[in-house]
Amino acid sequence: MNKTDGQNPSQTPNATSTNQTQNRRLHETDTRRELEALIESKEFMVMGKRTTICLLSLHNGIEVVGKSRLIDYAHFNKDIGEYYAFEDALNELRKIAGMIEILESRRPKNTI
Repeated sequence: MNKTDGQNPSQTPNATSTNQTQNRRLHETDTRRELEALIESKEFMVMGKRTTICLLSLHNGIEVVGKSRLIDYAHFNKDIGEYYAFEDALNELRKIAGMIEILESRRPKNTI
């Protein structure tokens, strides 16, 4: 008798793990879309020979900075540097958005 006899296949450990992974990816995709909707503009700048900076300007006036660095200048690629700098800026924005959400949830509600 195998371990899945009598169980719904969607309840097996591998299926559950796969469903959780898929749900997490969907949530991350939704979160990413929500974060990207906050962005009014993005600018990139190469600093020195190895560092790329990304400045995100949000619709509410907040500015968020991300960066990417590489060890060997011989492997520098502007597009890849911008990609990772943008990803870093999105991670910073995710932190800020999380803090704002926490603060707003603690704000007393008007009871008028």
